[in-house]
Amino acid sequence: MFAPFIIICLAVSTFAFPQERAENCNGYSKICDRKYSNVSLVGANNSPIQGSKFMNVEFHWDSVLKQLGSGVRFLSAEIYENEGEISVCHKFCTGGSQQAQAPRCEGKLSSFLKDISTFLGVNTREVVTLRLINGDKRALKDIDLELARSGLRDRAFVSSARPLPIDAWPTYGELIERKKRFILFLDAGADSPNKYSYILPQKDYFFETAKNEFKKCDAVPSDADAQGKMYMLNHNNEFQSRQNRSCREPETNAALLSATNSANAVVGGLSAGIMQHANTCKGKFNKHPTVFWLNSINLPLVNGPLVAQRELNGLPGAILGVST
Repeated sequence: MFAPFIIICLAVSTFAFPQERAENCNGYSKICDRKYSNVSLVGANNSPIQGSKFMNVEFHWDSVLKQLGSGVRFLSAEIYENEGEISVCHKFCTGGSQQAQAPRCEGKLSSFLKDISTFLGVNTREVVTLRLINGDKRALKDIDLELARSGLRDRAFVSSARPLPIDAWPTYGELIERKKRFILFLDAGADSPNKYSYILPQKDYFFETAKNEFKKCDAVPSDADAQGKMYMLNHNNEFQSRQNRSCREPETNAALLSATNSANAVVGGLSAGIMQHANTCKGKFNKHPTVFWLNSINLPLVNGPLVAQRELNGLPGAILGVST
């Protein structure tokens, strides 16, 4: 999870991942006895969206396989229909007249899922979580078909209760031993109960914090039931769009991030840093977030989000000596 994996690109475009020591869970033995709900993960928001191909906006510099290789274990993707295929896409503008524009797509959902399946197939003591944003409100049978084809459905965790109480989650070691190392949440369309019991409704298990708020921790919506749930810390900034002043875009411009390192700093920065934000929310909710979302996981290059991930879990390589 947090120990980096070196990814080697072979001539046939396959990837090889070094195997972990057998006693580790997501890279660390200390994780094995922790419940899933008691580990904090860096989340790659819109993880398939990368590079600088969309105007001046950049999300992640690395492919999904490289994100997983670096230590990211919580991914997120928006899905829409594009050219007759379910695709991973993103609507850059979240308000105003651009809402009606077609999303900009990075590729097929099937390819994205296959990358995750490839990683899990090689790294047999790793657990990966995916949050799908159902932009087109696709039927569950369509999503299930894509997951079955990728091989992820057979690896997916099935909850013993719907919803599963926060203290009833299995440990990472149990997930690995049961060979159920893929956990899937869907933001819309998976209301319990449904026949696809491994597709978990996000709202039953998580609440979120507001965006653009780095020094306080308001649950959204304002009447969200925070009791007995994990939570997603939105540690990503959004600014007024240069192209459309009536909408907002993520703070993912590389020059802006390089200048401020605000969204991803472990400590300090204009956003007060990941650790300060997470500890503020712990003071309110009595627990650290299960995932903290970032629009770009690459900056800062030193003491960035993957260091914060180790900090929040009290793992080797942490710089502050802070543990949960």
